[in-house]
Amino acid sequence: MPDYDDAILAYLDGRAGEMAETLARLVRIPTVNPYSGDPQPPCPPAGRAGEAAGQRFLAGLIREIGGETACVPVPADIYRQSGILGPRERSWEGRENLVGDFRFGDGDGDTIVLNGHMDTIGISDFDGEPFTGHLEGDLIHGRGSSDCKGGLIAGIFALKALRALQIPLRCRVLFQSVVDEECNGGGAGTLACCLAGVTGRYCLALDGSFGLLYTGCQGCATVEITVRGRAGHGSIGGVSAIDKLLLVHGALERLKAERADRRPGYAVNVGALHAGLAPWTVPNRGWLTANINYAREEMADRPAEHGAVVRDRLEALVADACREDAWLRDHAPELVWVKDLPPFAHHDAGHPADAAVLTAAAEDALTKVIGAPPQRADLPAWADAAHLARTGRMPVAGMGAGEPGASHTATEYNRLSNVRRAAAAVAMTLVRLHEG
Repeated sequence: MPDYDDAILAYLDGRAGEMAETLARLVRIPTVNPYSGDPQPPCPPAGRAGEAAGQRFLAGLIREIGGETACVPVPADIYRQSGILGPRERSWEGRENLVGDFRFGDGDGDTIVLNGHMDTIGISDFDGEPFTGHLEGDLIHGRGSSDCKGGLIAGIFALKALRALQIPLRCRVLFQSVVDEECNGGGAGTLACCLAGVTGRYCLALDGSFGLLYTGCQGCATVEITVRGRAGHGSIGGVSAIDKLLLVHGALERLKAERADRRPGYAVNVGALHAGLAPWTVPNRGWLTANINYAREEMADRPAEHGAVVRDRLEALVADACREDAWLRDHAPELVWVKDLPPFAHHDAGHPADAAVLTAAAEDALTKVIGAPPQRADLPAWADAAHLARTGRMPVAGMGAGEPGASHTATEYNRLSNVRRAAAAVAMTLVRLHEG
């Protein structure tokens, strides 16, 4: 078998500048999830862009390298169809998934899916201008540069290299750029692709940090809790919703301490807490929302209910806090579970032999690119890979292109070398799986 690794590396090294500028152009397109929580929608000088503008840009790249493009809409009842607890009342207008269809050889080989997401988190807490795509040596700055536009561009350039080098593959590649992975999105875009049959024998997830090969991820349940107080004059008094909200927050802190002891590495994060209007009035209402990550083993006894075990535990702790407070005993907080996204492990797809083949190919490719074996661990968060395995029934190997620790930060950035090496690893994995 000819060794194409060096040719792939040389091709991508020779196009480092083109890859950098392509990623920069995509970062400059604001594709913030419309449910990001930003006080105002992102409005750069050219006006709001949105996921659709990013999809149009990628569609042009796909067609340039010989792929066919199609759009996959998200059904209004996507979570009901999928048996997943997901956020209610989301609009999908102008928010379609993009699929690029590439045929290599005679088209009779296996199909492999490449999956990444177009949407990003919000920008209200970004330090500086989030959409510059500023290039500085090996660095690129901007929202989405690590999560997950670097992965999308790595996938595009992997396919570009395979086409240009005319490596004799026999396969079909379905490149998915999906919407609504972020911001409580629950992976609606990926679920829609899975239900529409945009699946294959194998799947490479392009989300995540470069150098990590993951074949599992954590589950994530999101809760919103509202408490009521009694409004009053700030100088006279009432029942402060802030005080009562802090009691509920204490229940989450107890859960966090429990899980740090029993499940280290599985986060409990209170991401927003709001109460009150002004110092001259006692606040009448308080609200918080939190993510609770959980392990696959924690849903073993009740697999159809996903994170019911951790959900039940939080509800019990909140009930304990209410019993200890006279006001909360009579004015119970309103607790709503927004989403519950199950974790996955490689064998959830039900194809152990294919999973082993995929993992071996991806690990060998990453080892070649890195010069040492990649890190092997579950993704320390939730990702669309879970739906690809559980709903799409595909063995999944996650091999992202992001900078470790940079995603969702106020100074998000990436290394161009991450993206270039991820592109090489994706291309080499496809060669190992599908050479004719």
